[in-house]
Amino acid sequence: MSVKINIPSYFQYFTSNNNVVEVAENSIIGCLRELVEKYPGIKKVLFDTEGELLYEPLNHVLVIINGVAIHPDEFTGEVNDGDEMDLTYMVLGG
Repeated sequence: MSVKINIPSYFQYFTSNNNVVEVAENSIIGCLRELVEKYPGIKKVLFDTEGELLYEPLNHVLVIINGVAIHPDEFTGEVNDGDEMDLTYMVLGG
């Protein structure tokens, strides 16, 4: 089982400048937790101090699986071998 997480340039600071991280979990939340295990510094943009996933909305981070934006209610959903996850920083305002 392998899921590829594409890391945008503005988060690569937290992943030792890696733009792709491979994880082996079978749920969206599991993939994010494994990403944090590999690169603990990224935790502050994904999780609160108690380890709960942030969503306001998700600290302005949008999770995309195979080109489809994922609502926070779906973070416990499964991913499949070969899926790609993108983390995109949303800019809000007018």
